[in-house]
Amino acid sequence: MDDPIAVAQQLVKSAFPEAVAAYLGGSTARGEATAGSDLDLVVVRPEGYEVYRETTRHEGWPVELFVQTPSSTRAFFDWDRVNAVPSLISMCATGLTLLDADGTASELRAEAARLLAAGPAPVPAEALETRRYMLTDLYDDLLDERPEDERAVVAALVLERAAELLLSTGGHWQGKGKWMPRMLRAAHPGLGGRLLDGYRALLAGGAGAEFAAAVAEVLELCGGPLREGYRRVADAEALAGPNPPARAAEPRPEPAALPEHLVTGYLAHLGAERPKHPTVAALFALHRAHVERVPYETLDIQIGRPTTIDPLDSARRIAAGRGGYCFHLNGAFAALLTSLGYDVRRHVGGVQNAPEDPAGASANHLVLTVRCEGREFMVDVGLGDALHEPLPLREGTYRQPPLALTLEPSAAEPGGWRLAHDPLGSFTGMDFRPGPAVTADFLEQHEHLSTSPDSSFVQVSTVLRREADALEALRGCVLVRTGADGRTVTEVADREAWFALLTGRFGLVLDGPEGLDGTERDRLWAKVHGDHTAWKEATGWTAPVS
Repeated sequence: MDDPIAVAQQLVKSAFPEAVAAYLGGSTARGEATAGSDLDLVVVRPEGYEVYRETTRHEGWPVELFVQTPSSTRAFFDWDRVNAVPSLISMCATGLTLLDADGTASELRAEAARLLAAGPAPVPAEALETRRYMLTDLYDDLLDERPEDERAVVAALVLERAAELLLSTGGHWQGKGKWMPRMLRAAHPGLGGRLLDGYRALLAGGAGAEFAAAVAEVLELCGGPLREGYRRVADAEALAGPNPPARAAEPRPEPAALPEHLVTGYLAHLGAERPKHPTVAALFALHRAHVERVPYETLDIQIGRPTTIDPLDSARRIAAGRGGYCFHLNGAFAALLTSLGYDVRRHVGGVQNAPEDPAGASANHLVLTVRCEGREFMVDVGLGDALHEPLPLREGTYRQPPLALTLEPSAAEPGGWRLAHDPLGSFTGMDFRPGPAVTADFLEQHEHLSTSPDSSFVQVSTVLRREADALEALRGCVLVRTGADGRTVTEVADREAWFALLTGRFGLVLDGPEGLDGTERDRLWAKVHGDHTAWKEATGWTAPVS
């Protein structure tokens, strides 16, 4: 069978009968196949199937298989944006659709096309500075007299670093291997072309003056050579790990950024101005605005309406006036902060609701850390009734009225941290790991928390909001407000009053694109009020007399 498209379709049909989507990427999909071409095949199967990459052969064709689920595809989209190399994004956005059994292929293709057009996540200023320093160091080596073989190797490294810096500075996608010159010429036909032409001339035996001049031009465009004054502190926790990285001081990857229109809408919902620069003061202001205006809420879980924890989806929900729990709130906030130029890391955390719960990072919580102005902070807008502002990432007890929050090294997660909550709070504590996390780390727990009968999110409707000096919690039909003047408890058993609380005091927009229609409101109230009535009968609880 000579037709690569027919071969790919036959392989999907025979080997993956359960697949819901498939794409053929690369030169074969573009009609540019050569004798050395293979089949780059993306196969998407339902959730629960194994995710893997495999090299195989079918009908005489070498095949590179990328076998995914919808959630893993989105997780790799996130990875592509963080690393600025659109591998899976490009295959799904520009490849040939071979299968679309239920609309998944069309949905993922549209999402990939949007991400491809939006470009990679912004590169932090610290990372750009490191790349400029490394290119300067190699550029100095290039100018030195050295043996021909050494010069050829140095020139190759210089080309790679110059391309990386030039594409990073312009906010363009990176290209690896054969894709590097393609990306470079597409993004910078003038300077990129001179860089590549000069490199070829040097390899052909030239003096290398044209190549050196092009590299110098790249450096000048990106801030000039960087030598004296460059300094980076090594990452102690990474160096102490079982596999110390080759470049421990390199800035870590960060969450994907948001499209510009979504950044604008998100900030508008927070009532916040866009900061000109990523400062500590702006970080604190954004955190305060988030916990005050975006509630921690589990209403969709109560009516069995599933949500994703894709940060882009979560940001859309927030901009439209809804909330969510930690995976949604911290996931979206991480993407917003990244879009504003902050150096953000996500971490796997674990909340313990009661003192007897085992400590450790069980992945039922997503927590953030942010490095800014030479300091590092714990950032968490997804704990409901805990942080009002970020906490310095150092041991101590921090007063955020009406709470006292204690941050200390975690005994359960070596190198990690533990937040001990105030007794007034809704949980005992939370541990988080030191290493970075990705969206896929939380998918299993999201499924459990959203659907399991054992999940408190399924059992009781919860809406929480933080104020500067108070906490408000609506659990079922019981409203609890905790402040400096004590605690008040109010039963809200009237449907109209209950929904008025959601849209008024808690600020939820329930008539927008992410809201609830009439039937969904009926179902929500029936469950919440029914659960409340059953709870009262089982416990004998009565509303306090005001």
